Amino acid sequence: MYHQAIRARNIALVVLLVGLGLPAQPFQAQAQEGDPWLPAALDVITPENAGALTQLAQWGLGSLTGVALSPDGRTLAAGSSVGVWLYDTGNLDAPPRLVQGHTGEVSGVLFGPVGNVLASASCSEPIRLWEAATGSQRATLAGSALCPALYAFTPDGALLASASNRHVVELWAVDGADQTEPAVRMEGHEATVYSVAFSADGRLMASGAANEIRVWDAATGAELAQLTGFEGPANALAFAPAGRILAAGTGSPDNAIRLWDVADPAAACEIALLALPSRAAVGQVAFNADGTLFAASGGNMVQVWEFATEGGAVDYMPFIFFEGHADDIGSLRFFPQQDRLVTSSADQTIRVWDVQTGEQVAMLAGYMDSPVLAYSPDGSLIAVAGEYRGLNEAVVLLDAATGQVVRVMESALNETDCIAFSPDGALVAAGQGWLGRGGVKLWDVQTGELRAHFADVVRAGSLAFSPDGALLAVAPLYVTPSEFYVLDLQTGERVMTLGSDLYEGDVTSVAFSPDGATLVSTSLDQSAHLWDVATGAVIAALEGTKAR
Repeated sequence: MYHQAIRARNIALVVLLVGLGLPAQPFQAQAQEGDPWLPAALDVITPENAGALTQLAQWGLGSLTGVALSPDGRTLAAGSSVGVWLYDTGNLDAPPRLVQGHTGEVSGVLFGPVGNVLASASCSEPIRLWEAATGSQRATLAGSALCPALYAFTPDGALLASASNRHVVELWAVDGADQTEPAVRMEGHEATVYSVAFSADGRLMASGAANEIRVWDAATGAELAQLTGFEGPANALAFAPAGRILAAGTGSPDNAIRLWDVADPAAACEIALLALPSRAAVGQVAFNADGTLFAASGGNMVQVWEFATEGGAVDYMPFIFFEGHADDIGSLRFFPQQDRLVTSSADQTIRVWDVQTGEQVAMLAGYMDSPVLAYSPDGSLIAVAGEYRGLNEAVVLLDAATGQVVRVMESALNETDCIAFSPDGALVAAGQGWLGRGGVKLWDVQTGELRAHFADVVRAGSLAFSPDGALLAVAPLYVTPSEFYVLDLQTGERVMTLGSDLYEGDVTSVAFSPDGATLVSTSLDQSAHLWDVATGAVIAALEGTKAR
């Protein structure tokens, strides 16, 4: 998507300068004693010397994509944009261990039910199977899916179910061998498959798509039943441990939890309809190990029910409701010990909860979703904008020599797309991009005080201070006609609006000349223009620049 390209452009310079990579410890400077953390002068990066880039440091654990728990509950795996982080649940304060091998973002992680098998998926790559204890790769599973999603292992751990927007569920043999063809392929859905679950005895498999759930013979791949009667995606599926009850969480417009009796799939019937207190779309559902508790998430909250099946009847009673994440929950898992569950969220945190009280007992942070970064003019600070420790969006100032957090300013700019220091390093500015109307904010670097908020500047994609710090140029995204603005930082007034009659595509970047007399702007229409700052007149136009 275009806004992702803009964010990637904004972080690219820092990635190239510091060689962000995957160290054992987040943000650990690699320079030798006596050397500056960054060299005084940097060579221009070219295709010829790009291979010589070396990692100096990393701050953060990448963007969080989901979590999984090992069968014994001792290891928690977190998928991220840099690999899979493994936590010891007995000591969550200890640094996580990194398993890496994918070249792209890890989109999902899943532990097998027996042994020490960990599966991970990434777009445009094979599924990978790992030895969780050592991080060594066991096998690759290269199916037809462009972006495979991991959903479930069979109870005996012999097969792994994956699916994708190709409408097919593929079952892979987990035997340690590289594979290019699944053991079983289940076809029949006419839309994206959102969820897969196996019954505890391994006899049945259910898969959910838009407006329907299909039940299959897990051994043969034969379709046994179709469950309908709702509108919306079947986002999540879970069999009760006894195997008779199938729970489904659905999205809009249904927004419900539906329970089916599938003891005889040919005679399957819906037996209960539940909803979250918020009436939100249901994202995740899960039973605890003995089937006495059932949980569902929607938005940033979790509802837990007491659950029982006796004498053919199903009984359920709301038990506890809790919330705490700042954004939607993406994963929900019960610990085998049953008194705790773990959630991950788009707020870039993992949280562990006491099921009996609803209290948060641990939070794992350090993940950031596509942060944008900038160096202070003297190189002493790095400003990072993104989700941080449960804050929906923040600007974090780091000591460039140590990686230590110096100051955190909650910005409330959802999807920050640009950040910049003033020439004297006294101010840091951040702007909200494609999502729209958060504007541009300026903070005092020394105190963290919010100094200004330009709320009427929408969709900021690029920022540039004038050399004297008196002006701020802002290039907005998705503005028609395409244009950019110059703000007077003393008065807060917009003193210029430039480019509205020139560009046929978004203005992607702006910059002042060292003497402050000239502005340069580039556009997606493959042009660049030089502007006289005093008059706003065009000095020169450069065509065919292919500026991005």
